Amino acid sequence: MTIGKAIDVCNRLRPNQYKRIDMLRWLSEVDGRIFTEIHKVHINDSDESFEEYNADTPEDTELLAPFPYDNLYVHYLCAMIDYFNSEYARYNNGMMQFNEVYSDYSRWYNRTHLTKDIHIKIQG
Repeated sequence: MTIGKAIDVCNRLRPNQYKRIDMLRWLSEVDGRIFTEIHKVHINDSDESFEEYNADTPEDTELLAPFPYDNLYVHYLCAMIDYFNSEYARYNNGMMQFNEVYSDYSRWYNRTHLTKDIHIKIQG
């Protein structure tokens, strides 16, 4: 999923008053977590880096989580809108959905990519 698609889907599902820069920040939070907590600890991703999204980031920039896990971005954006609109019950529901997909993605990624710790033990 691209940045533009995530924002468009969110805006369609949850019409709101927030600016693109707000949503870019929220998407940066998610991909920053994915990069730090999931990707960075794996061998093939050791050269990968993550730069925070900003106003100059192109709309067609691919987000880190692929299909079928990419709906976590829409869940997160919608939850953040609910949070800042003080709709806490909706926020809690959105974050439960986000956390479920995020956990699924993390488990899948860990099953399919060799971690640095395992690589060290195999070589040692």
